[in-house]
Amino acid sequence: MEKALERLGSMDPSDSMADIMSAVVELLQSIEKGPSDALSTSALKLVSDQEKRTREYYLRPFDSDDIYNTLIELHSARGEGDMVDRYRRCIDLRQARKWTIIGDSYALMGLNARAVTFLKRALFFGPSDDLVEEVERTHDKAQKRMEKANSEIDTIMAKLSRDPTNPKVLPKAISYLIDLDRLDEAERVLRTLPARSREDPEIMYKQGCVLFGMDDFGSARDVFEKVLQQTPNSTSAKRAFNMAQEMIKGIE
Repeated sequence: MEKALERLGSMDPSDSMADIMSAVVELLQSIEKGPSDALSTSALKLVSDQEKRTREYYLRPFDSDDIYNTLIELHSARGEGDMVDRYRRCIDLRQARKWTIIGDSYALMGLNARAVTFLKRALFFGPSDDLVEEVERTHDKAQKRMEKANSEIDTIMAKLSRDPTNPKVLPKAISYLIDLDRLDEAERVLRTLPARSREDPEIMYKQGCVLFGMDDFGSARDVFEKVLQQTPNSTSAKRAFNMAQEMIKGIE
């Protein structure tokens, strides 16, 4: 245990979270369940200090539920309820962060019904105090857009059926279908468009959003890249392209 203590004690958050987590795992593996000896107590205190420093440095908990579950098990055996509660909260924060990122991504793509679902999950787990208002604000905006789409979709689709290529009605109809997670319908509308209409950057962007919502991140990225070729200063297209890239990396 002494070498593991020395290794973790010499580390700094800037050494990388992955390296710190590796050192924490090594140290925890040397502690038996429920020990009350001084060395184990020192080890758990060091883990606590390094976890806190790392969380503050990276603005998120360790990227591992396993570490927190091990800490919960160890502190439970020692009867240290305050530490158990602390590490359970870290797991909740990890969940809140994950759902916040996914919800924000869907909100950016206009997938507002889906964004509401994930942001509700984020709020249930309780994001960190500095993010609560932001998550609530994004959730409320997505909720309002979804409600508006739901109230107007029938009227707009009736107009679209009468004039399928109406340049004013078409983008709104597709947006509302995306808002409501009716992606198959949105895709059908997009497929019926003339080739020239499908090359319009606004329509192409919506096609990318549909593909993103269908988890076809590679195709979505390719579409957003084409949008950027036509509108290189589009902030939405840049962010959408980057998010598709991140999702691809996550899958790989």
